[in-house]
Parts: sequence; structure tokens; C-alpha cells
Amino acid sequence: MMEPRIERLPVATVATARLAGEVTLVLQAIGISSLVERLLDGRHVVWVAFEDRDAAEGALVDYVRENPPLPPPPPPRPLAVGAVRAPLAYLAGELVVAGAASRSAFGAAWVDRGILEGPAFRAGQWWRPVTSLTLHADFSHLLANLGFGAVFLGLAARVYGWGVALLLALAAAVTAGTLEASGLPAGSSSLGASTAVFAALGLLAPVRWPRRGRLEPWMGQAATFAGAVSLLGLLGVGDPRVDVTAHGLGFLMGVLFAWPLRTAPIARAAIQRGCATLALLVLSAAWATALLA
Repeated sequence: MMEPRIERLPVATVATARLAGEVTLVLQAIGISSLVERLLDGRHVVWVAFEDRDAAEGALVDYVRENPPLPPPPPPRPLAVGAVRAPLAYLAGELVVAGAASRSAFGAAWVDRGILEGPAFRAGQWWRPVTSLTLHADFSHLLANLGFGAVFLGLAARVYGWGVALLLALAAAVTAGTLEASGLPAGSSSLGASTAVFAALGLLAPVRWPRRGRLEPWMGQAATFAGAVSLLGLLGVGDPRVDVTAHGLGFLMGVLFAWPLRTAPIARAAIQRGCATLALLVLSAAWATALLA
């Protein structure tokens, strides 16, 4: 005796086998059996018995209403061209000042005039948060800051453009140095580009800051920020000679300065050149004032 043929109708067509399995689980939960057919184009069709169609469609509508699909992710941020100019400009500036300071160019004691000292800054020597970024205790100190600074600035330049990245890193580092100098006691001093290095790292932290959403995509988007914080902890603390305050403030200022630009389009070439020129003028003015004071 032949079994009666069951007439079936489609209730859902989905793109993947995982989604088809999700549909069948929803139907199974209300006691409706289903079959899944894979089409040639890779899609999957879920079939149910004719008499179950209305109940199945109702259950799926309720499920979708209670579990709306996540919005599509934003398109990837475009990357700027010419990013190598930022680390090259940074390396050039640091090496020029290092060479001049080592030879006491113009008969000046560059370190004495440019190092970050709280009492001198509070007495009106405004240039010290700028000039101290180009001074180093020894060759290994200089080499470390050149290496990490070139990497972080190069990455930041890919995100914001080379000129904007340079100006943002300088502005964030100078702000951090100003805050540190405001409370730096007599007898304490600070020097080195590491404040700018960690400011550049801070520029990278909010690039993919997560918007509202479920936990899993939120965690994925927050990975950039978490990675930057991890690097701060790995590279910015631990050694007793490390100026933890400068590193932490530099990183924090980098995040704050980058925050308004994290979703902004890359500025055009003229603005990039203008920002780089402004950064050079600030550094030059600071050193000119320091040497002539």
C-alpha cells in the first residue's frame, strides 16, 4: 500500500545552510516538520506541508520581529596615499635636532634650553613641551623612539593622511607635555619623543570604535582600541626610567584629538600639506625661541 504524497510549499528562501537550519529549528519548536532543498545558486529553500504553511509563516514573522537582523557593517575606511611622508618627516626632524644638540650648534646647550622642566615652563618658557619632544637621553633612547614613532605615525598617516597625522600627533603630545609640566616639581625633568610616539598610538585607538549592536560585533570593532591599550601597557610602562605619566597622557590626548575625526573622510592634499607645514612652523618657532631666549 503506497503512502499518500504530502503536498509541500516553500516558506523561506535563505542564503546559507546556517540560516536554513535556524529556520527549521524555529519550525521544529512549534511542532512543524520541514525539508531543506539546496538550489544550484547556493541558496536554500525550506518546505513545509501545505496545511502547516500559515502557522509556519506566522512563526517565522514573529521570530524575525523579535530577532531583527543586524545592520550591515559600515564600509571599510579608505586608506590615505603618501603615508610614508609622515614617518620620513618625523625621522628627519628628530635626527636634525639630535645632530645639532650633540654638536652644541650655534654655541647653545640644546638640552638645557629645551628639556621639559616644570618651574621653567610655569615661569613662561612655553616652548619646552614642544622642544623636549626632539631631545633624547642617549642613542638607544633616540633609536627606540625613532623606530616605534615611525611605525605608529606611518599607520596613523594611512588613516588620517600624512599631514593631519603629523599635526595631530604633535598637538596631542604638546598638550600632554603641557599638562605634565604644569605639575612637574623642581628637580624633575622629562625629554624624548615617546610622548609623541604614544600620542600617535592613541590616534589609532578609536578608528573602529564600536557603535551600538550585539556583543560579538561590538567586541570585534573594539579590538583596535584594545590592541592600542595593550601596546601602551607593553611598551609604555615597566622600566623604572620610563616616564609613565608622559606616555599615558600622550596616549590619552591622542585618543581625544582623534575622536572627532574617527569617521571623517581623509582631507585633501592641500590640507595635508598645510597641516604638515603648520607642524614644522610650530617646532621651528619653539626652537628658535628657545635658542634666542
